[in-house]
Amino acid sequence: MFQRNRKTEAFVDFIINLALGGFLVLSPWLFGFKSQLGWHTSWMAGNAISIVAIFSIADFFDSVSVPAFFESEEWINLTIGTWLAI
Repeated sequence: MFQRNRKTEAFVDFIINLALGGFLVLSPWLFGFKSQLGWHTSWMAGNAISIVAIFSIADFFDSVSVPAFFESEEWINLTIGTWLAI
């Protein structure tokens, strides 16, 4: 049976968050946003999610602090997602 590992989860979260952040950065060009507010919001949220993902992979290599940032990363992404939805 496959055992869930915190390091494996952190690496999968890194890949997914980086892909989502990259998509949000590129979405104004992909969908042709006309609104400057939508353009900037998507660009800033994508960069913020990508930066959080990069910080999480930096913690991935330091086994002591992974659990500490792992929970914080989820709250940060929830805040960014709520801001993006609003």
